[in-house]
Amino acid sequence: MVLDPLPQSRKSRWFVRSFGSCLLMFVAAVVAGADEPSENPLVQVELDTSLGKIRVQLDSDRAPQTVKNFMAYVESGFYEGTVFHRVIKDFVIQGGGRGTDLRLKDTQAAIANESDNGLKNDEYSIAMARKTDPDSATSQFFINTAGDNHSLDRDQCPDGVGYTVFGEVIAGKEVVDLIESVATRSVVDPHFPAIALGNVPIEPIVIHRVTVVEPSPEAIDSSDVLNDPSPATKEPSTATNQPSPATSEPSTATNEPSQTTEEP
Repeated sequence: MVLDPLPQSRKSRWFVRSFGSCLLMFVAAVVAGADEPSENPLVQVELDTSLGKIRVQLDSDRAPQTVKNFMAYVESGFYEGTVFHRVIKDFVIQGGGRGTDLRLKDTQAAIANESDNGLKNDEYSIAMARKTDPDSATSQFFINTAGDNHSLDRDQCPDGVGYTVFGEVIAGKEVVDLIESVATRSVVDPHFPAIALGNVPIEPIVIHRVTVVEPSPEAIDSSDVLNDPSPATKEPSTATNQPSPATSEPSTATNEPSQTTEEP
């Protein structure tokens, strides 16, 4: 007679302990994996504007909350029909908050500033506009058009905080150049009639839509760019549209105009 080395009750206990150990190891591996950064934290979106397409690569690894916020606006279709309402040559092109009538759109709650992420306000980088409060960015963004806008970086900005960069233009830079060279003017702010909005393009630069695209280093077909813009869009901005100390920061006159920040 061969005796069973383990009674049935001990077999059951051994099985439970073994199964439990394996389950704990599996859960621990899943949790550890969740803490690791994603293999591809980069997301690409395409801004389809009235002057052509701009492809932007967003860095959700370095600016996670900013990218999440921006993508929420993208996915809801918020940016459709908004305009680049503030264009200053050799500084920034700014949009994402006003319609073609220049009225501000209702936005989600403001987000925390992430300007300490190491990304710089280099030429063709994209960053968030905000009010004086560092944690006041909502939907508005700007694309840097100067070779050195580092006075907007955390370590050089007068307010000691700076503006959150969350990506860069990787295709359609010629469209950015075209937008920054359009003629602009001052117009009455529809929300605050006593205040003038400066640096507003004469011909509205409309963002038709913003869509997520498959990551690709390939440049956008040049046929997407208008070959014969109207005379108003060819004429460079005048000297009066150059940023003054009051407007050299894209902080917001944009979201909530005030006399001190919107004067050209």
